[in-house]
Amino acid sequence: MRPKIYYGFFFGGPTGLLRRFPGTAIKDCGTYDPRIRPWYTSATSGPKDVVIVIDVSGSMGNYGRLDIAKRAAITVLNTLGFADYVNVITFASTAQIIGSSSYLIQAKIDVITELTQIINSVGISGSTNYESAFKLAFDLITRSSLLEYSTNCQKAILFLTDGDITEGVKGSDLLALIKQLNTYNATIFMYTLGSAVSDTGKAECKAIACATNGLYTSIPDGGDLVSAMGYYYKYYATLREVTGDVVFWAEPFLDLGGANTKVTGPSLAIYDDTVSPPILIGVASMNIKLSYFSKIEPNYDILLDALVLRSSTCPKLTLGECQLENFRYHDSFGNNPDKLCGIPNCTFPEIAPPVCIGLAQKIPFCDTPRISYEQEECCTGIATKMYHYSIVLFLVLLIINY
Repeated sequence: MRPKIYYGFFFGGPTGLLRRFPGTAIKDCGTYDPRIRPWYTSATSGPKDVVIVIDVSGSMGNYGRLDIAKRAAITVLNTLGFADYVNVITFASTAQIIGSSSYLIQAKIDVITELTQIINSVGISGSTNYESAFKLAFDLITRSSLLEYSTNCQKAILFLTDGDITEGVKGSDLLALIKQLNTYNATIFMYTLGSAVSDTGKAECKAIACATNGLYTSIPDGGDLVSAMGYYYKYYATLREVTGDVVFWAEPFLDLGGANTKVTGPSLAIYDDTVSPPILIGVASMNIKLSYFSKIEPNYDILLDALVLRSSTCPKLTLGECQLENFRYHDSFGNNPDKLCGIPNCTFPEIAPPVCIGLAQKIPFCDTPRISYEQEECCTGIATKMYHYSIVLFLVLLIINY
């Protein structure tokens, strides 16, 4: 009899649904969200360079904004896998890199742990200087890319602020500076938090996002900044070109089931390609006991390098202007025309499989009597069909990759 090398199969859906085999009995839903875990985000967005920029000016001390910003930044960190590169910048009157390296750092588990600790220790002071922050962010990307501290794939700047510019250039001068410095075509995700940002300030932030094919999100005090920043990867998941089936691997981690077993495994994003553009159905993943790999390659560092190499494919983005505008409209918080960049002659069809359009997709699993898996995920049978399809396809690809 062949030894049992796998530990479990998973399927995560875009609404947060999680299916696991073998199943585990639980009393409540818990807080585990597959959509912000590395095995899910890596499969949907691919390798990426991420620079997180956090405003730590004096006004961030109001309404607990800095604490909210810290939780949001840490959520973003936890979406990253070892095929990604990352670093964190804080800014007020001036800007500084707070990571232990002056370059982008491979997002291994120990690096994420270190950055989390540093973010939690950050304090507030000073005014608000976007110019300083963007200069340092682009310098970080440029220097890291030249020295190959980079995925050489998509580059993203996640920029969070709670106030208008009080120092440095602004308006058209700032946009011109960003255009000049953005030689690696980084996408900028702009987030404003709270009531201190004026309408002019919000318009300025949206202009920066629009100029870089990015997204702008305004979050009120008490709003869900953590989810808004944590789901940045949906941009890449929605706009990537779906050609072929690419398997991504996760850095070894402790099994979710609490068995104190280290596992790793490949993940595969599943799309409904019967519509155009293809729509993400979810991610299939399988955990394999790390002890199995240690028999093949006892050197842990060599093993990690091999897994990263298998996860280094860069998905190509298909950035049609109206497709991107439609994505801005259908954000995670409902239809939002305020996020649009003014692209003319665009329509806004729902970003959902045709069988799910117009049907409720979010059902409280634990507060209602048991309903079918299909209803829980998508209200139709497509979720179950795609689940079984994904597992079969996934195992075929796994065999091929071996």
